Amino acid sequence: KYCSKPRVVVIYGESGVGKSQFLNTILNNGIITESRTNNRNKLRLELSDGHKIDFIDTPGHKSLQFIRKELNKEFAKGKIYGVINVVDYGYMSTPTLKRDEVFRAGTNEVKQEFLRDNRKREIQQIEEWVDLIDKDSNVKWFMTVVNKADVWFEDYDEVIEYYASGDYYKEVKALSHCCHVVYYPFCSIMTPYCGEPMLLSMSEKDKRRMHKSLYDELLRLTFEE
Repeated sequence: KYCSKPRVVVIYGESGVGKSQFLNTILNNGIITESRTNNRNKLRLELSDGHKIDFIDTPGHKSLQFIRKELNKEFAKGKIYGVINVVDYGYMSTPTLKRDEVFRAGTNEVKQEFLRDNRKREIQQIEEWVDLIDKDSNVKWFMTVVNKADVWFEDYDEVIEYYASGDYYKEVKALSHCCHVVYYPFCSIMTPYCGEPMLLSMSEKDKRRMHKSLYDELLRLTFEE
């Protein structure tokens, strides 16, 4: 079914999960983003058949909650078609992080307490906006994108289980009563994690397959009715 107006998709996620880089990867614009997003940004994906998606990239930092709240009216008016929540299993990275905050001394092993604390932050942010998505908001689907797959790929089953049926799932399962809920792994890391080379087990073939799968599902959810 042809849709002449752009469909609006909102991108949420904690600061440092790679929301902007996820969008740059989807849009295939070749930009590598390491700076923090401090405002709402709109990026358009236009397909060859004329269909369009307007992605609204939002800042994730707690102090910028007031910017995210500006979307409340658009939810209430039914203008938002889909929501993507970007997560990364706790591997959040920002330019201000110091090496000893992330890694165990003398190794490239990420501290488990660092990952757990960050996963708690992901869940805390969900509580900020999940009530905005209800049967009256007109949101058709909610997608969890588990980003930075090349970092956590060896723990694939554990990571997907956490988001599809674990603590994270407990927070979002209520959404399944008002919209379609899906989970997708993704990889948009193009530089070493926190400036350090990591032992990666993910092949370029795996990465391309992951990108194509999510891209196809995104278009199907947005334009097939």
